[in-house]
Amino acid sequence: MLRYFMLLIAEVETQSPWSYMVYELMRQWVFLIITFTVWGFYALIKALQAKQRTEASFDRLRIVHNKGQLSPHFTLNLIGDISAKSLHYSPELFEDINHFITILRYAYIDTEKFNSLSAEVQAILAYLHGQKLRFENAIYIQDEIDRQLLHFEELYMPKLLLITLIENVFKHGIFQDPSYPVLIEAKIIYGKSGIPILHFSTQNKINKNLRLAKGKFGLETVRNLLDYFFEYATLTPTVSEDTYSLTLTIPYEESYQTWPDR
Repeated sequence: MLRYFMLLIAEVETQSPWSYMVYELMRQWVFLIITFTVWGFYALIKALQAKQRTEASFDRLRIVHNKGQLSPHFTLNLIGDISAKSLHYSPELFEDINHFITILRYAYIDTEKFNSLSAEVQAILAYLHGQKLRFENAIYIQDEIDRQLLHFEELYMPKLLLITLIENVFKHGIFQDPSYPVLIEAKIIYGKSGIPILHFSTQNKINKNLRLAKGKFGLETVRNLLDYFFEYATLTPTVSEDTYSLTLTIPYEESYQTWPDR
């Protein structure tokens, strides 16, 4: 309205105050519509550009993922073919390569997927075979792993749990003393109600000259996994002057809801 009175003062011919107010409101409304339309188109273009960048990034990630999947499968298949050919020349070499394939296949399995007790034990046996291959006659292991565990495919075992406990033996213990071999025991016993109970234990001579370093995947991580996946599991380490012992007990009372789907 200030503009209207200024026009009157300047003696410029104008419409009535009411008509002028309606005209100004319509003019401002049209201006707002045009402004919002322009900004709307601008925002839409920016959103489409952002979507395009996101889709391109997703496609690049998918390519990287597929490349990562392709490489392990190709590697396993290639080594499998080499293993088959080696059987004609050396059954011993054939066995060594097959254990290596077992370790590779185990390493490539997604940790979010179901890993059976059978698969974990199979990986442990392949790992021990590799250690014996590396150190030949300079390694002493008392292997008391029940091979019947290879048939327990329905029982869950978090990936890397048992094999980590065994790996710690070789990291922190002495395994080249014939008078004190590393003891590794694993078996299933059955409770009063017939439930299967995994009994796993290790024992080794302590390497007192070795400075222990905390790893990313150690005993504390194993405890956390056990607490999450097995409510009644117990993990008991025992340290004496010269030896380190560890006992793990897992009652498989039921299929826990925290287990991943097969």
